[in-house]
Amino acid sequence: DRLASNDAEFTGDWSGKGGNCTTILADPMRPEMVWASLGEGVVSGTTLIRSISGGAPGTWFPTLGSGGYLHGLSLDLESPIGKRTLYVTSNGDVYKSVNDGQSWSLVFDCNECYVTAARGSFVLAGGQAGLWRSLDGGSTWAEIHPATFHLPPSGYALRYAKWYGPHDILIADPEIYVAMNGSNRGLYKSTDDGGSWTRIVPDDFARSVHRDLHGTLYYGSSSATSSGGDGGAGSAGIWFSTNGGVSCSDLTPGLAWPFVWPIATIRATGTDVNVFIGSPGSGFF
Repeated sequence: DRLASNDAEFTGDWSGKGGNCTTILADPMRPEMVWASLGEGVVSGTTLIRSISGGAPGTWFPTLGSGGYLHGLSLDLESPIGKRTLYVTSNGDVYKSVNDGQSWSLVFDCNECYVTAARGSFVLAGGQAGLWRSLDGGSTWAEIHPATFHLPPSGYALRYAKWYGPHDILIADPEIYVAMNGSNRGLYKSTDDGGSWTRIVPDDFARSVHRDLHGTLYYGSSSATSSGGDGGAGSAGIWFSTNGGVSCSDLTPGLAWPFVWPIATIRATGTDVNVFIGSPGSGFF
């Protein structure tokens, strides 16, 4: 059954009947452990919340109140179960938790970082401020390849989520992928922990990158970030690759619009997987 998880305590004037969630994450080893953001607006009144009961109504507890834009939740899968290390961005700065998301500390005053990814002490963060790397669990940071990942401001308000820069980061071992939004950008790949990068898919509207349990790579493209848009000109929808991006196949046919942002997969039967996408202005497929 579908069940709304909105909690009136965290939705302001929506009173639990609506609100805005800009990031959500579940622990693959503990399906009842969920973290999310919830607020009255996209860039106002938001709170990072956690549930140990699968997100059922009334089971959410606040852990980080920002009042602003919360995005880019990521989980270090090498951290111990029950004492997970997580990262999130709040108002463009990077926060870290080492106790399952119960409390957070500021580790990077970035100002314009909106996405994160981590593997042990190796952490990446990115956004309008470019792409940044930490080799010591967030204690120190250095910008990498600004000529590729740090572009002039897009001019859009943050609530439209149309910044130029990294929109998604995937640490897949031994590869790293970055979905980079901006003119003449696209999906990038590194095989040396970010030392060098190769653009494997040209796409001005790259938004997301995901890999399933079989190693199949997916990337999403969308010129729209909310309802309405430009008819999809230049937007590529969703593609997949079974060889690390050397060649890609189109999964977009069947969608009303070529708008794809979040991508998730779960095991189906045998070697099959179910693929889920969020399509701005169209819904959930």
